[in-house]
This record gives sequence, C-alpha cells and structure tokens, in this order.
Amino acid sequence: FRKLGKLRKLFGKVPFLALTATATPEIRRDICASLYLKNPTVTCTGFDRPNLYLAVEFKGADIFNDISRHTVRVGNRLKFEGPTIIYCPTKKLTEKVCQVLKVRKKVHEDFVKDRIQCVVATVAFGMGIDKPDVRCVIHYGAPKDIEAYYQEIGRAGRDGLQSHCHCYYSSADFSVSWHFLSNLTGEFRAHREDMIRRMEKYLETRECRRKLLLSHFEGEEGRAAKKELSKICCDNCTRMFLNKDRIEVGGMLSTDGTYNFAPDAKLLLGAVQYFGGKFGLMVPIMFLRGSKNKRVREDSYSHHLYGAGKNKGESWWKAVVHSFSLRVFLRLVHPCRRWSSNTPLLAL
Repeated sequence: FRKLGKLRKLFGKVPFLALTATATPEIRRDICASLYLKNPTVTCTGFDRPNLYLAVEFKGADIFNDISRHTVRVGNRLKFEGPTIIYCPTKKLTEKVCQVLKVRKKVHEDFVKDRIQCVVATVAFGMGIDKPDVRCVIHYGAPKDIEAYYQEIGRAGRDGLQSHCHCYYSSADFSVSWHFLSNLTGEFRAHREDMIRRMEKYLETRECRRKLLLSHFEGEEGRAAKKELSKICCDNCTRMFLNKDRIEVGGMLSTDGTYNFAPDAKLLLGAVQYFGGKFGLMVPIMFLRGSKNKRVREDSYSHHLYGAGKNKGESWWKAVVHSFSLRVFLRLVHPCRRWSSNTPLLAL
C-alpha cells in the first residue's frame, strides 16, 4: 500500500478513503503517511469481540480426542454444536485431521448452505468463508502470527451470538512459522519475528487473552478497556473467576502461592553461557541434569554446574527455557538456510 501515495499525487483533489480490518495504531499512522493524508479523520470501531470465548491448550496424543471435545452425542453419532471451522497450518495436517474426523470433502458452497457442519481447511481456503453463524473456530496447530490469528477467529460469531475459539498447539508448531521466514530479510523479517513471538506469548500467557489481543491492536487503550473479570471471556479468566488459578509445582510454591525461579535461572543461564550459545536447548539441559549422552563433552563433567539441575525433569527445563525466551532473557537464534540444521540455538 506504500506505493498508493503516487495516486494521491496524481489526483490531489480526489477524496481518498482507506479501509482495513486489522491495523494496529502504528500501521494506521503508516497508512496515513504513505497516502500523504493531511489531518485525516480516523475512525476505529474497536477490536473487541465480547461474544467470542478464547481458549488455548496443548495438543494431546490423539487428534480425535482433542476435537471430539467440541461435539455432542446425538444417538450413536457425534455432531458439532454448530457450524465449525478447523484451521490447520499445513495441507498435510489438514488432510490428516479430515481423515480422522471422516469429514467429506465438499466445496465451500456446501458449508455456507448448511449442507455440511464442519470444514477442515488451511487458512487459504478458510479465510474465504463468509458465514454469519459459525459457532466454533478451532486452530489445530499454532497460528502463524498474532494478526493472522485475529483475522481467522473473526470468522466466528458474526451474527453477534456466543461462539468459541479454541487453539490446540505444541511447541514444535512454531518451527513451521520460523521456517517460512527463511527467505525474508531486514525490517520485514524483524516484524514477522515479532508477530510470531507475540503469538507465542498469547498462547503461553496466564493472563486475560482478550486483554492481550486488544493491547496489540489498540495499544494501552485496549489494555485498559477490559477491567471486569468474566468467566465467559477466556479460559484464563474462567480459571481466575473460579479461583483455581494456583498451580502446584511439586510442592515448591511459597506461602503466597508464588515460585522463585531465581535459582533455576542462575543454573540455566550459567549453562548457556558455558556452552557459548553454540547449541540448542537440549545440550544445556542434559548438562544440567548430569546426562552421559555423547553430545555432552566428558571434559564438562568436572564443571560445578554439571548435574546441578538433576532434581528436575527434562520437561521442566524445557518449559523454563521457553518461558525465559518469551521474556527475552534468552534468545532462540534461528540459523540461516546455509546451515545443515534449522534447530534454533540458545543465546544470552
């Protein structure tokens, strides 16, 4: 759209109207500057969709068990409670989910005209659906970034009635998103990286998901917009509303319900520093847990940090790494394509 400013110069007396669905305050300013608009009237109708319930959880081992939670049993059959779109990040996963659910491969028109109840689709197909009564949007796999996610869940509840948006993901899903950035450079790549990290933060947050979305699209105004706690807002708000938001971490919580990550942080950052950021997350974790794996050099066995974190499991340390990377204490450096591996490296 930055090139459209040339038209503004050619037709200086012609009124210009710029319309967009999901533009942040920064993008709106960029549009006005690119079109050479002087003192434009900017109207933003708001990004809050209070009729959409937002929920996120990790994928289970079985696709059918995950998706069937959104169905009801009618006789001897399972049916979705309303028109449902299931977004998948790749064609391969789309076909796999479709096969598991035994969904017939019907065209777009069949779904719009209520001939079928559920569509399993990649984003390219699903974004073309304009149906007001979609009751559920399921992402089976992490969305590519926060702005794409907002547009995709926007297919639900266009009639204003209560609808649900549920996302199943695993940490490995983000490898796909990072892979798609391999040919990008400069500011555009930096922007896309930021959008992916914001998506990761959204999926991992224990705070209100709606507030996080609004803060991205509306700035601090959006963050302050939602103040009342509601159990029909998102899964995190439901837990807080029901006073069930305290997670026991192996009996390690203090009396005020918090956990002190400082000792773990000291061990983890020390291990990453010891290996000089030349390895992915597994080598520092195996080192801390005292592993004899051949990837851990024997000369490191005498180091004071070797085995210092063996009292905690591998999954615990992976979660700590991921949490720290979201908070920019650690950086996951994704190597360029000329490397033999796309495994991200840990760096301070």
